[in-house]
Amino acid sequence: MMKSVLRAALLSLLVGCSESKLGKIDTGEQTTSTTPTNTTPTTTATTGTSTTSTTTSPTTTTGTTGTGTSTTSTTTGSGGLFGGPRCRLIFDGKDDYVDMGLGAWPEGNAPRTVSIWARVEGTPGNLYSFGSGSPEDRLSILFTSGIAEEFAAVNGTGILLGALVLKPNVWHHYAVTYDSETLRLFVDGIELVSTTEMPFNTSPGQLVLGVNPWKSAEFLRGELAEMRVWERALEADEVARDATAFTPDRTDLIGYWPMQEATGTTVLDESDSEAHGEILGALWADEC
Repeated sequence: MMKSVLRAALLSLLVGCSESKLGKIDTGEQTTSTTPTNTTPTTTATTGTSTTSTTTSPTTTTGTTGTGTSTTSTTTGSGGLFGGPRCRLIFDGKDDYVDMGLGAWPEGNAPRTVSIWARVEGTPGNLYSFGSGSPEDRLSILFTSGIAEEFAAVNGTGILLGALVLKPNVWHHYAVTYDSETLRLFVDGIELVSTTEMPFNTSPGQLVLGVNPWKSAEFLRGELAEMRVWERALEADEVARDATAFTPDRTDLIGYWPMQEATGTTVLDESDSEAHGEILGALWADEC
């Protein structure tokens, strides 16, 4: 009961205040599964209570309620970044993705922040993934399906579910921060949920957009724009600013893809890493 009330309250707040190089994946038509894939204990952690039961799902953690606040309303409703990103990449949910390669992404238990703009049309769908598929190695941000169509973070062992239930065709700014202890999920600059029960031990691995490369599945159906990666955990007020900033804070910035090319098969990284991405199937929007 408390979990349902908490989710409803958070959703109301959002609406009110706004193992190798991955080659081209050939899977044919996408089959969307609405059933979980493995059987592990499920942990639900709420403010003040914790219960454990066995179910056919990955380890699932619903962490404590976030306290971050947003100082602007430009990211709410159907608007997004000043009305929504003009130039963006479109993913068909079948076999489209972008490969950023084996960059110098945060390894082990190192701090990190990743932010991206997305308009999701259906589930399941990965916004991005990096690391490998081993336990506690992967960092994936996605919308789940089956149990709940929710914004979530995955570390290869567990899933941290946010309280934002999918609303198709709405642009939002999604961010994840990790300070080597606490994992936090943000939407439109507002912290949704956090947990200290999902450690990371990330090994060098490729960064991809729009797919879960270890399943050759969970292809994104929707659009992505303006992705940024830092090798530090941004503070809540910095995430709120990032949600409306045309240009990012470059302190410890190790990946920045504005996605303004409008043509071709390359997404340019404007950070010093120069980890340019290869577009495999995704298309530029006509408005670019």
